[in-house]
Amino acid sequence: MAAAGPGQAWPMLPGPNGLCGRDVWPQRWLAPQEQAEETRQPGDGGGEHMTTGNRPASIQDVRRAVPGPEASAPGPAVRARVLRTLSPAECFDLLERGGVGRVGFTAADGIMMLPVNFAVTGKTIIFRTAPDTLLARYADAQVSFEADHLDDARHEGWSVLVRGHAHKVNDEHAIKRLEAALDLEPWAPGARDVYVRIVPTQISGRRIQPS
Repeated sequence: MAAAGPGQAWPMLPGPNGLCGRDVWPQRWLAPQEQAEETRQPGDGGGEHMTTGNRPASIQDVRRAVPGPEASAPGPAVRARVLRTLSPAECFDLLERGGVGRVGFTAADGIMMLPVNFAVTGKTIIFRTAPDTLLARYADAQVSFEADHLDDARHEGWSVLVRGHAHKVNDEHAIKRLEAALDLEPWAPGARDVYVRIVPTQISGRRIQPS
């Protein structure tokens, strides 16, 4: 095949996937005066067209010059976690903060689980409710109680489960002592003058935390 001279296009040879050279990167030899002009001709981006010596830049030259996508910075390493069993003392320490827990009991319609505001005194759990609620109706029975604290962002938290007997506090002196000792204000509106005490018979807990 005869080589192309200055100002003449190279013959198009089939390339990868059946594409001709013109489809991939059209090139032709430049005449000497064209080489001088092309070497310093401003590009669209305000720079200069790239040439290599006295020949036009090849696609390999451009690929080497154009920076590829920056390597993404590695994300934070996933911290290993461990699920640890809590001792009864640790469980009570966590419950003593008070807050919101859930009381589980068996009603006529089946097992119920209702949220309550609670406080802890003397290793017992106290909550308040209204006289016409299910919690008051089924207060004197075996119950379960659960409280927890979870951190969704850190994937950490703890949970404490109590099994025990619940009963309404009916003694006026005992109620006054509870009112004086505890800052227990239910979130739910209305009069909630029934104090219920849960006496634990079993307590257990677990915490998930970084190892």
